[in-house]
Amino acid sequence: MLIAYRARAALAGIVSLLGACASVSTLPADPFQQYHAAIVELAASADRALAAEQELAYERYVRSVRSPDVIADLQLQPDPEGSVFDMKAGEVPLFADIEAARTQLEALHALVEEYAGFLLTLSGGGGTSLAVDAETLASELRSGSESLAASLAFEPGVDDGWFFGFGVLAQEYVESQRRESLIDLLESADDEMRALAELGRRISLLSAAGLQAEYAASFGARTQGANELSEKDLQEVTADILELNVQTLRQLGLLEQLHDAYGALPGAHLELQRAVETGSDVSLTALLSYVESLKASYRSFSEE
Repeated sequence: MLIAYRARAALAGIVSLLGACASVSTLPADPFQQYHAAIVELAASADRALAAEQELAYERYVRSVRSPDVIADLQLQPDPEGSVFDMKAGEVPLFADIEAARTQLEALHALVEEYAGFLLTLSGGGGTSLAVDAETLASELRSGSESLAASLAFEPGVDDGWFFGFGVLAQEYVESQRRESLIDLLESADDEMRALAELGRRISLLSAAGLQAEYAASFGARTQGANELSEKDLQEVTADILELNVQTLRQLGLLEQLHDAYGALPGAHLELQRAVETGSDVSLTALLSYVESLKASYRSFSEE
């Protein structure tokens, strides 16, 4: 699922980054390694947890069907806003919304991971000598961010557009190997990191709202005609509702963890700047703790 960081060695405008440069080797590489590893694990943990949630939502949706009208709503119809190749159902169940959210998060994580991989290379923490096409990378980050923001109707508070001037600053650092140039590069992406974090938080909030709407529909379907049920059937419905409550609250808790994890991204980015400025290691405790929580949530879902 994830897009690995790609070195581009044969393109015009390539700038070389040699791991043996003295000024690079004096940078604390650990924070950049932690940042990159946390981003990779955040993406993997989030997708695993949402995949488990999607499966639960699917099973719950199927069990909640009580009327043939629901099945009729699932019939695919021509999409009036699309082409002859496009169709869509009249009703989009929660599990389909979760799948869409996973796709959006995949795009978000690919962007942040590529950025983190680039920073890791600049810090000398990747352990290899690479050639970096900074301008091409900046262009890809820009177009990917714009596309994701447009899909969510999100207007970022980013001056001059996404990653404006990022490629130029990156090239300046690679050529000069000056610590101040790397600080300028990191600072230039502050607004982007805040905006990307806000996109992740927005996806989490939209998913939570969808989950609450689906809960209300499931509760209504399962309790319909409850006054006419036998004592045994009523007990079964009660047990079903209690299970529904537990699953829903746990899913909301997972989405809250995702929401908070994205909120920790800008702070972790600022810690990288502090590491460069002071030449000392820093701890990305908040981001790493959220990643560990997501891993625990996935294990909890998978044990069901």
